[in-house]
This record gives sequence, C-alpha cells and structure tokens, in this order.
Amino acid sequence: CALGTILVLVPGTGSTTICYIMAGCFIFLALYYFFRFFRSLKDPDYIGNELGGAIALLVAGVYMVLDVNRLVSLVPVLLAFIIVSDSAIKLQNSFFLKKIKSEKAGAIFLIGLINLVIAILLLWNPFFGKFTDLIVALAVGLLFSGVSDLVMLILVIKASKSVREENLIEEHIEKR
Repeated sequence: CALGTILVLVPGTGSTTICYIMAGCFIFLALYYFFRFFRSLKDPDYIGNELGGAIALLVAGVYMVLDVNRLVSLVPVLLAFIIVSDSAIKLQNSFFLKKIKSEKAGAIFLIGLINLVIAILLLWNPFFGKFTDLIVALAVGLLFSGVSDLVMLILVIKASKSVREENLIEEHIEKR
C-alpha cells in the first residue's frame, strides 16, 4: 500500500526513490554481513558465507546508486512480478479456505484472479504509452493488491476462528 501511494503521488521520482532505497538497503545489509564475517573470524568452529553475501550486496548496492537511470526501467517489471506473487498467495489461500469449507473462498479466489489479471496486463503493458502512465497504473495495482491483502487477511482470520470454534464444539460434544 505504501509503495503504491508513493508511486501515485510522485510517479516519475518515485521509481528513482525506490531504486535508491533498495540500494541503501543492499549497502546496509552488506555492512552487516561484513561485520558478521569479521566477528566470525574469532570463532574457529563457525563456517559461513557472510563475506560472499557482503561483497555481492555491496556491489549491487553501489551499482544501483551509480546506474539508477538504467534500473528505473526495470522497476515496473519488478513491481508487476511482486503483484503476480501476491496473487498466487491469494489463490493459495482461497484453496485453504475452500478446504476448511469457508463461504469466503470464492471471494478470495476472485480477488486473487483479478490481482493476477492486473499484474499480467501491467507486465505486457498494452495500454500505456508513457513511462509515468505505467508507473501510475502499477501504483494503482499495488494499492489494489494491498487493500485486497487486508480484506483477505480479515476473511482468513474470521474463517480460521470459526473453524476452531466448530472443532472445539465437536470436541466438547465427543467428550460427553
């Protein structure tokens, strides 16, 4: 939701900001892994891959800072894939709800399917001529995805509670 809001408010600079934030996170993680690596040198029994991860993250972070303009063009594709994976999770949760005989399984399935269609349309970009139009469309897709996540979460929690209550009632009846 927050990412979608940022992109709706400032579509042009929002993509660049996202790249810089990711670069900062990569560099921060690299420093953390360097710290863990040098700390692990004191423990003779510890074998880890922190140095490799630190170098890879540092190179990726520095590259992102130095060549942000090239990476900005990848932001829409990455965001669309995030929506695709979120859609898959929604679809999976709909099957879980169907398994526990929830009435909300169809609604969650429909939300997941709509989310997936939006993501696929955004990946193939058939309607958007300008880059900022695509970013705004992605932002709307991310907002829909975030709101539907909240709706799905509420529905899944309610369904899980009702199943637990039914199981408790059945256990109580069986004990009599």
